[in-house]
Amino acid sequence: MLKESGKIQSICAVFSILFLLLNFYGLSSHATISYVADSSEENLIESCPPMGTIEYRGFTIRVENDAFAKTDHNYSHGLAFTSESYNIQNYLRTDCLPLPLRAHKRFFNLITPKIWFANESFNPISSIVIKIGQAIYTPTNPISNELILNDRPYAGLLYVGLSLHQRYFDPEANLEILDAREITLGVIGPLSGAKEFQDIAHDIMGDHRFMGWAHQLTNEPAIQVAWDKKFKNYRGISSTHEGFSADWIRSVGVRLGNIETSFNVGFEGRLGWDIPNDFGSFTIRPGTDSRPPDIVPVQNNKSTADIKNNSPHFGFHFFAITDLKFVGYNFSLNGNVFDGSHSVTHQPVVAFGALGMSFPTIIKRRGYNLAIMQVYQTSDFKERTEHHAYRSIALSVEF
Repeated sequence: MLKESGKIQSICAVFSILFLLLNFYGLSSHATISYVADSSEENLIESCPPMGTIEYRGFTIRVENDAFAKTDHNYSHGLAFTSESYNIQNYLRTDCLPLPLRAHKRFFNLITPKIWFANESFNPISSIVIKIGQAIYTPTNPISNELILNDRPYAGLLYVGLSLHQRYFDPEANLEILDAREITLGVIGPLSGAKEFQDIAHDIMGDHRFMGWAHQLTNEPAIQVAWDKKFKNYRGISSTHEGFSADWIRSVGVRLGNIETSFNVGFEGRLGWDIPNDFGSFTIRPGTDSRPPDIVPVQNNKSTADIKNNSPHFGFHFFAITDLKFVGYNFSLNGNVFDGSHSVTHQPVVAFGALGMSFPTIIKRRGYNLAIMQVYQTSDFKERTEHHAYRSIALSVEF
């Protein structure tokens, strides 16, 4: 009992550290954008535009679980909370950002190939996204307390992420583009709280506990940097495509780190009524979300206030997603980097597919969106060949 209490206290301490990291990122609802921390740069304060504060326009809670597919193994559970700021005006300079965001931007400017960046003449609109989440992975056999050599390891991940999203219009290609760059920090192993969370959930539902958590990956820090881009044909500056319509979205992404190292390409098609002018649906991925800044003003006479008056209406749409991922490393399969652990051989190529529905609406001047999708993927390690399925449910609220 004392041992379990100590574990819970340790997990609470990790949550507290991650929460402090979010505050360190300067992401409270009243973080002053024009703040400059370094005394050597104090002379720049007067030249920074009076941008006010970083404020948040909404949040998304996303739950993923394979119990909906009547299984309880592989990627067994995912939970994530994200929140996104209102638009940051496009002429904001790096030296006018809060220190953590300034470091984030300079870091990506240093390591990102120039071909990735948008042309400055496109006047991108920016927003900030913060995320905290947990992922749980288990083998197929729940009752064995022995190490299962031909199945994936028990693994858990607890993480926070900070990303800068930029949305812009390329007039020559007639494309809207979402560019997302994220740093993810976290912990792999017992301090992720994966065992305790799963035990509590299974006790509540009356299910058996998994007995092999003594063989889970050991504690180690987790870090990942990620780049994602999404592309879609330009269809105006309204916040919805009114009436019955369809569109399709292309994506490309890169992830580097000891959470995952991979490259992916994907496509999404949408068909329905009053489809939002955004970049589609997505599953939980430590790396990036694809929620964009509000809208792209492509005409000089269109102000943010004008655009915000185009509020979304009640709508619904069906969507289908395909994604192909080329994997170099996956912590939940390849095991610990800094310590010896059980591992299996990851598949170098994994295919994903998803079918779902989304219901965006407004109630009392607040926007809501419920998105439900069933996700299917090919086997991600060679020791087992069966496919895997799970359901993803997300509720978004706009303030």
